[in-house]
Amino acid sequence: MQNISLQVPLLERFSLAIWNHHSNESCESTIKVYSQHLTDFSYEGDLEHDIVLCGSSSIHNASIVIVIDEDKKDRMEKDGFRTCKLLRQIPEVERLKLLFYKVLRHASDIFTNLPVFGKLTYLQLNEVTGEALLQLLHNSPILNTLVLLNGVSNLNKVDLTSVMVPHCFLSSFKVFQFKGFNANKCDLCLVKFMMANATTLEKMTISPAFWMRYADIDFGKVKEEILSLPKCYSFCVIEFSNISSS
Repeated sequence: MQNISLQVPLLERFSLAIWNHHSNESCESTIKVYSQHLTDFSYEGDLEHDIVLCGSSSIHNASIVIVIDEDKKDRMEKDGFRTCKLLRQIPEVERLKLLFYKVLRHASDIFTNLPVFGKLTYLQLNEVTGEALLQLLHNSPILNTLVLLNGVSNLNKVDLTSVMVPHCFLSSFKVFQFKGFNANKCDLCLVKFMMANATTLEKMTISPAFWMRYADIDFGKVKEEILSLPKCYSFCVIEFSNISSS
């Protein structure tokens, strides 16, 4: 594919879905979009192209879904750089859906050079490591709502007792939706960290992962363990979805 340049001054919404599944050749093309009124941006693909958003400071809502084929691991470092470059173009975003598939296990450094998302209030994630999640929380000072669609990995490798508490935990963070809760050590560590440090938390919803309905896990005991954890907030509603309806 050749380079593409779109100059649409009044464009408000731009959605792009592009894949390179049928080729083993790396595609070095660039897609540029020029618009001073762009408020909604959506991307879905394998990010084998450079995406340049000119006038991106007006983007308030963004959805980024990136899937990397297992047989393209050799390009992972470059794709990780492109992901970071894309995120750095939308620092004014207010609502962000950031979904990775088969990415973080090979490109864990994506979140090391993120901008501060000074206006971000809603964040939705699926695959995320403990280190990456903490980095995103620190870079989102007025975050109100966090939605996790899957568990968190490698959180046990982070010393949470010495971690600086994210600013949003002390001022704006109110809603935590933990979907796909796996009841493992990492997931429980995250819940414990939230309950012990998010002073403004008002509602936490925990929904067990689908596989747990077939596992030999006493979710009742898991709930009791969570409810017995130390709390720092004055009032918070904790809801658990029925394991049979997950």
